[in-house]
Amino acid sequence: MADIEARIAELFLEKVKNERQAVQLEDVEEVIKIMGKPGDYVSDSEEEYTERENYSSQIPKKLYRDPDHKVLGGVSGGLAHYFNIDVVWVRLIWVLLVLAGLGSGIIVYIVLWAILPEAKSTSEKLAMKGISANIENIERKVKKKFEEVSDKINQADFKKTGESVKEGVKSGIEGLGDVIAGLVRFVVKAAGVLLMIIAMSVLVTMTVTFFVFLFVNAGNTPWGMIIEQTGYSDIPAWLIILAVFLVVCIPFFYIFQSGLSLLAGKSKSIGSVANIGLLSVWVLSIAALVAIGLREAQWTVFQEESTSEISRTLSKSDTLIVNLNQSSKNYNLRNRLLGIFVKDKINYSYLNKNVQLHLKSSVDSTAVIEITRTAQGPDEKTALRFAEHIDYPIEIIGDTLVLSDYFLSKLSAKGQNEKIRVNLYLPENMVIKLNPDVKRIYNQHDSDLHYISFNQFGEFLTLKAGKFLCEPCDNF
Repeated sequence: MADIEARIAELFLEKVKNERQAVQLEDVEEVIKIMGKPGDYVSDSEEEYTERENYSSQIPKKLYRDPDHKVLGGVSGGLAHYFNIDVVWVRLIWVLLVLAGLGSGIIVYIVLWAILPEAKSTSEKLAMKGISANIENIERKVKKKFEEVSDKINQADFKKTGESVKEGVKSGIEGLGDVIAGLVRFVVKAAGVLLMIIAMSVLVTMTVTFFVFLFVNAGNTPWGMIIEQTGYSDIPAWLIILAVFLVVCIPFFYIFQSGLSLLAGKSKSIGSVANIGLLSVWVLSIAALVAIGLREAQWTVFQEESTSEISRTLSKSDTLIVNLNQSSKNYNLRNRLLGIFVKDKINYSYLNKNVQLHLKSSVDSTAVIEITRTAQGPDEKTALRFAEHIDYPIEIIGDTLVLSDYFLSKLSAKGQNEKIRVNLYLPENMVIKLNPDVKRIYNQHDSDLHYISFNQFGEFLTLKAGKFLCEPCDNF
């Protein structure tokens, strides 16, 4: 400092021409330009004064949130300024409160965050530190901020900053790659779990079904009878079930193994010999099903029809009443969709409702009923055997004919496209009454008589010249 003062004196002496001359203001300003301002010569020890000592007019502090040094809301920074302690201690206190299991600490922090205002303006930031917001202090605050920014710019190492940015971008890309790779691994493992669940469900279901039908005497149960009924030929049902089991389960076994590989990353193979063996069994099972399908199709492609007819003379009176027996509703149906029902406690039969009633003109004066039973098979003899197993119940009581809306056939017959056709031949001038239920089986096609309209059912009709006349219907 003494050297500086001596240099200043030399500069002033150069400006003074005689000992009586005073130093002019212009001389002082020129010396300042040469030597600099007094603040440029402040020592390091003098810069260690606290910020509050550089400002004037101290005031009571106000509690704000400090936005300049915030980590989470600036609550800790504001409390540190208010109590004049290091912000690190305040943050440490919050951490200890959370680790101690005091949930109220988090609640208090959130409440303070919500109710404490943020110090946004320069005057609020000064008040947070207990400094009066006068012009001098605000000027110093702004100047200090400006100097801090200038120092950061002057001291910035742009090359190093560029490298830091480059490294940051590289790290970001690598991090994104890690995230994508992790997501792919998660999707792969999730797919493995899904494949294992699906495959295991199918394998368990097929295994349980297979052993139930093979070892629980399934042939004597309704479902066993249904399976026996599905085939036309005499191929055993268990052989079809076994072929289906192998065709379905072998692929799902490999699906399960693939899911396990996706989940575990790598799984031990069952060996080439086992793989070849399973593939061979699978191909043979498919070939067996194809052969069974071709054999079954033969029963419908090459077919013969055989008809069994029953003719009965009805009442010779001039009036006939036709009712419909719907007793099929009283049977204990085990599967109404397929028509399987229990006839007694031992035997099962197949119930079919393919029944049609046709009205035709009689060649004489007597009413006659003709029942045609039809079935299909690979040859005429077999078709005739199937037709003979059809049981169609009818009943004649006086002048009343009771037909049925169903017929029964034995499951062992395995007849296909079975049907019942009832031809009712009526003489001229005969009076007939068809109860409304008969509409369910009445078929107006393939008849040489005029059709009966729906409003004529339940009325007495007179057959004249191929038409059914109804006086009450005409009056209506």
